Amino acid sequence: ITPKIIFGFGATLVVLTMVGYIWVQLLNLTAPPKLEIITPKEETKVAIDNIEIAGRTDPGAAIEINHQKIAQDKEGNFKQTIALNSGINTLEVVAVNRFQKQSSKTIQVLRTTDGS
Repeated sequence: ITPKIIFGFGATLVVLTMVGYIWVQLLNLTAPPKLEIITPKEETKVAIDNIEIAGRTDPGAAIEINHQKIAQDKEGNFKQTIALNSGINTLEVVAVNRFQKQSSKTIQVLRTTDGS
């Protein structure tokens, strides 16, 4: 093993590491934003007029609930109170990043009028 071989191996390793890092960063930039709904859970049944939707997404992603823009904090957390109609309410939450990639989740909430 000569110093020339060691240097060549080290340089190759550095270049491969840099290429791998750039590849991972490009994948993260072009991927749709993460979207997690914390509350309510899917198929929730309530006897109240309003429900709070809370969740998190990637910081900087735009959030909409049923086509209404929702504010978020700098960590990507959001929450919004939504009025419910009697019966089944479909809540669609959409997160869109700056490259227009989007993630969406749909939750159904049943609002009962008799408390059952």
